[in-house]
Amino acid sequence: MSLVIVPLVFLVSVGTPAAASTACPSFEDATEVSGQRSFKQVRTLDGVDQPLISTGTVSIEPDRVVWTVTNPLNITTTITEAGITQSVEGGPAEPIETGGGMNPMLTTGLLDVLGGNMEDAESYFSIETMASLERRWRVKLSPKGEQVSDYIAGMTVSGCATVDEIRLDQTNGDEMIVTFQDG
Repeated sequence: MSLVIVPLVFLVSVGTPAAASTACPSFEDATEVSGQRSFKQVRTLDGVDQPLISTGTVSIEPDRVVWTVTNPLNITTTITEAGITQSVEGGPAEPIETGGGMNPMLTTGLLDVLGGNMEDAESYFSIETMASLERRWRVKLSPKGEQVSDYIAGMTVSGCATVDEIRLDQTNGDEMIVTFQDG
């Protein structure tokens, strides 16, 4: 049995600390960021009654994202431009294949989104600013072309000084909501 968990994270930081102002800066002021944060991920799978809940940490470096689930299993997924690998319960890192071959969006467009490089991510996603919630910003990412839309129906990202939540809607009916806590 092959266990495949492809995480999605999008971390950005803005120039002004949240404590300096009661208003959140705009999403357009976001910059690329490195660092580590804790997360809670809730996955709702089409046809499964109960959501799957996991927690862990995500580490963003300029050339890689390391997504580590620590509960309920130990799973480390590493995303680079060269591809995606996954290690389950301390086992060897193995490449993740999707649909008979590596989906280029998972190693290029996704890496751009995860690192907060929205300028390059616009090659794969249309980005639309949405009405804010409680003085926070929200953006909607819609896939461009079949390369992305075969897997992702859309994403909504919201936050203030950093991204606080990501909602990913997959084309197969599955949904993933990731919330971040300061790391």
